[in-house]
Amino acid sequence: MFLTLSAASAAEILIDDFSGTLAPTNSAAFLDGSMLGGEMEFGPILDGGETISLQVASGSVQISGVTGSVRAILQWDGNENDSGLNFGLGPVDLTDGATNDRFEVDFAAVSGTLSVKVRVFESIGKYAEFDTTVSAAGTLTVAFDDLVQLDSMNPASLANISLIMLAIDADSGETCSISEFRATGPTVPDTTAPAVRISGGKTIKTSASKVTIRGSATDNVGVARVEVKEGSRGFRTVGLASAGTWSYRSSRLKRTRTAFVARCTDLSGNLSAQDKVTVVSKD
Repeated sequence: MFLTLSAASAAEILIDDFSGTLAPTNSAAFLDGSMLGGEMEFGPILDGGETISLQVASGSVQISGVTGSVRAILQWDGNENDSGLNFGLGPVDLTDGATNDRFEVDFAAVSGTLSVKVRVFESIGKYAEFDTTVSAAGTLTVAFDDLVQLDSMNPASLANISLIMLAIDADSGETCSISEFRATGPTVPDTTAPAVRISGGKTIKTSASKVTIRGSATDNVGVARVEVKEGSRGFRTVGLASAGTWSYRSSRLKRTRTAFVARCTDLSGNLSAQDKVTVVSKD
């Protein structure tokens, strides 16, 4: 199933973003880096006479140069420089405490129709897998519930995984580029309202005809804008500094009481409660 890219959930576990560099190769190879387990292993399965080229560059793993029918295996097992079937990932709780429910594989480019297999091992002989095909760029989503267990009576636990494998079957002329592989969950909507505060108390006394109102705005994700209302005028957007501070300057004070009201909106559109200060102009 393909979905458009969305904001990552807080529980996301990055398996690999292919940020390293691996020169083109047609044989077993290893790439160290920040991927899960500290290393990705590449192993082609060639029956004889077939060819394939795999490289990692520009933030993606790229498969090309295929002749015949070839399987490319990408493997994360926590064991360095060993192309065998190893079980050294920790183990890893891919569910992150039951908040994750899927794998996502970002295909940046695809030519042809590829067979793709996601397989996860708890231990030898105890694994689950899902087979599908990919024929266009996009995000391949594999729900944990769709994984087929080798032994339904003794299933592999997604909370106890020691090896992850991504296998891609390609025929002559077929190519693909993968930019990220992750375990993730549904994006949690941001419903937390931001907060705005006016500095200096609830009343400001001044004998001048000008006054500057200062304050701050905070949010768990990010503040989009701050607005200030002076007297009976409407709300006006004011500048917001990177530290979350803001100021509003009025040069039209009269010898009376003027109310200033501030509010802010976060990046998700949540509106804050208002804060208010009264400026008392006097001789």
